[in-house]
Amino acid sequence: MKRESLYTMEKYLLVFSDVFFVNGYTRTMICDVKKEYWNFIGNEYYELLPLFKKKKIANIIKEDIEEDSVSFFIDFIEFLIENNYVTLVYDLSLFPDIKMEWDSPRHIQNAIIDVDEQSLHNFSLIAEELEKLLCKNVQFRFFCDLTIHSLLSIISLFIDRDFESMDFLLKYNASIDKDFYLETAGKYPSVSFIIYNSPINEFHESHLKEIYLKVGYVQYIKQNIISSCNCGIINPSTFLLNNNLKDFLEGVLRNKCLNRKIAVDCEGNIKNCPSLTKSYGNINKGDSLLKVIKEDSFKEYWYITKDQIVVCKDCEFRYVCSDCRAFISEKLDKPLKCKYDPYKGIWEV
Repeated sequence: MKRESLYTMEKYLLVFSDVFFVNGYTRTMICDVKKEYWNFIGNEYYELLPLFKKKKIANIIKEDIEEDSVSFFIDFIEFLIENNYVTLVYDLSLFPDIKMEWDSPRHIQNAIIDVDEQSLHNFSLIAEELEKLLCKNVQFRFFCDLTIHSLLSIISLFIDRDFESMDFLLKYNASIDKDFYLETAGKYPSVSFIIYNSPINEFHESHLKEIYLKVGYVQYIKQNIISSCNCGIINPSTFLLNNNLKDFLEGVLRNKCLNRKIAVDCEGNIKNCPSLTKSYGNINKGDSLLKVIKEDSFKEYWYITKDQIVVCKDCEFRYVCSDCRAFISEKLDKPLKCKYDPYKGIWEV
């Protein structure tokens, strides 16, 4: 398309339904959900977006853009078109906005099971109850040594049930090589392993990566993890932008960390997250996960959005942020382990 033709373009700019502009204090982030990619523009361009829904390009230039800014506006349009964030249409009414809503048939989306040397978990009972809750993902975090026999025994209790993924966070053991983990993940495609306290940082893709995406991997990390207190860190590596519009909308409309999550800590306490202090019972003392999720107080954190949280509501990363409600000063405070300053647009050391 010739640049000159945009000056008199009798068409509308239509933003694709999987592209979102997230306005922050210092800049705006463009989230391209389909491509799992983000970019940035100045806030002065964000202010132009409402005009796209009302006027054709030629009318915007004629009525809303100052003469000495027209060239910059055309640059912006070309940037949007070249990056496939928008397309040109004659009739916007043919492309209704998507509904900003989120729901799931699953009572629980994610579960965390923490284990240390003193844990007395009944894994068979936990597997049974999580399956009844239609849980999607289960993460096991072992803060102690685990034998191959014990690991395979736990996998056997969960593998034939309806879980999409099972992640095992395990302490590095020099006597267990990566081939064992890769072969196990290959045999059980929903299983992935993260090995902490490793001498190296290394990532091994699944042998079945062309069939099963984002599961079945083995990752070695140098980080030394000793307890649930090591979680809650917010940085770009923890940001989540998957090729899934529903997941993105969950981050907008719910709490990305705690929405439909349940956890069992090392002592068997049932919580929203192992790092939180509030307990709703103890599974080792006869309390049921099935009953806990019926309590309104248990669901309280599910609905705390990033737009409600102090400082976070001004951050351009807020809809891809994993958040943390455990390590905070007050209920609606910014996570203490986040070092990003949205008012300066910098990560603090």
